[in-house]
Amino acid sequence: MVNIFPSLLSCLLRHQMFHQMQHHFVAIVSDKPFEQVDNFLNKRTKQQFFPITSRTMLATASSTARSLLPRRFPVCVISSEAQRNAAVRSIGASCCRPFGTTQNSQRQRRLDMAYGPVNGFQMNQYVLACTETRQAVLIDCGASTQKELDGFLQWMTDRDYTLTAVWQTHAHLDHVAGLGLLAGSTSTAMDVPIYLHEKERTIYNSFDDRCREFGFHVEGGAAAAAALPKDTELTYLNDDSQQLSLGNLTFDIVHTPGHSPGHLGFLCDGMFFGGDFIMKGSIGRTDFPTSNDADMQKSLQRFVQTIPEDTLIFPGHGPPTSLKEEKEINPFLR
Repeated sequence: MVNIFPSLLSCLLRHQMFHQMQHHFVAIVSDKPFEQVDNFLNKRTKQQFFPITSRTMLATASSTARSLLPRRFPVCVISSEAQRNAAVRSIGASCCRPFGTTQNSQRQRRLDMAYGPVNGFQMNQYVLACTETRQAVLIDCGASTQKELDGFLQWMTDRDYTLTAVWQTHAHLDHVAGLGLLAGSTSTAMDVPIYLHEKERTIYNSFDDRCREFGFHVEGGAAAAAALPKDTELTYLNDDSQQLSLGNLTFDIVHTPGHSPGHLGFLCDGMFFGGDFIMKGSIGRTDFPTSNDADMQKSLQRFVQTIPEDTLIFPGHGPPTSLKEEKEINPFLR
């Protein structure tokens, strides 16, 4: 991170380096000294944020950043104590809205979201909310500490959203680690249905063994791991499952086996939340005992042939991307 004087702002934003970072960083425009901006960023995730400090030209800096940065590059403006406190909570959950074009404005009005990496595997956990009904869902509850989970819960509380369900793309340990923490967080969370494909049941029940294998720990140790909801308490989807609802929004269930036998993605309004299926420049691993490379190839082929190119992909790891971009750069889609 570097300190940026207002006179250098335009020059920096035009630099090619900044455009190369568009999917990895959020620009923080603030009227506070660089040290203050740097200090309140969540230290675990602060590499994703690029502070632009301008003590006397906040409005100009914000306007310049929004006009010069790539359209999907989020800009967070912080100019008061209240906003800084709110930013701490949002940034703690890596709150990001990659909506900036007229084409995506309708999506933004209907669907609100926060997401960011959690646990040692840096798995992207998502909260999606229907702005019309104030209902929300968690996609892949992998938070391994209460602090990680609380950032998302607070984001919902601050916006008066109610958690109504958890949707799991699959059951690998980094994607389900937070389910026990969630169940113990609030009485409401205990009654929230957890949706998982029935073919993931064996993987889900191997959570303890996989934690030992990878040296993975959930806050609270063995007690927290044991607190994962029993497999009989989950709501199971199957190969015939077609849709899930979030308030007034309908998500198509996209079956993408390969990385795991019952892997799923969720598609709505041109946004695909795909877990470990397609990631920027890569795909999910197929060398696990329960993976199947042939199934992955079929899933990829079907996805490329049936999903519109302008679909935005929000993966289980790494930055957002689009199907169009992946068809151009991803060697596994060629």
